[in-house]
Amino acid sequence: MSTTTLSRPQKVRVKAKPKVQQRESLRLPHTPQYITIHPPGDELFDKMEEMGIDAAELAKRMGVSLETVQKLFKWDIPLTRNLAEKIELATQIPANLMMQFEARALKKWTEAIEHPEKPAYWNGEIVNQCE
Repeated sequence: MSTTTLSRPQKVRVKAKPKVQQRESLRLPHTPQYITIHPPGDELFDKMEEMGIDAAELAKRMGVSLETVQKLFKWDIPLTRNLAEKIELATQIPANLMMQFEARALKKWTEAIEHPEKPAYWNGEIVNQCE
């Protein structure tokens, strides 16, 4: 009987594929040159269109005056938690979501004030540029 000696397998070196370098332009974050402000009234108006109701009907369903609803659309009054809850009852838009819309709009408005070099658009008009 013969004995065979087992040898260790040799390590095979495989050359790694060269890394593909990314273009500089792909790694830079996108920085918009303008700011668009969407007050919560925009989303509310879209929902009203979807539901087929007007401002008077929304005011009636919310238990507030038509003037209050019109001021919400113009962002003449802030969206409070109480109003957001009334909107939820009238339209099924969650109050938390409406409050997030308000917070997002306020953040964009603040950004527009802090960066007057970037035009800020609201309802198709530039709101932070002087002529």
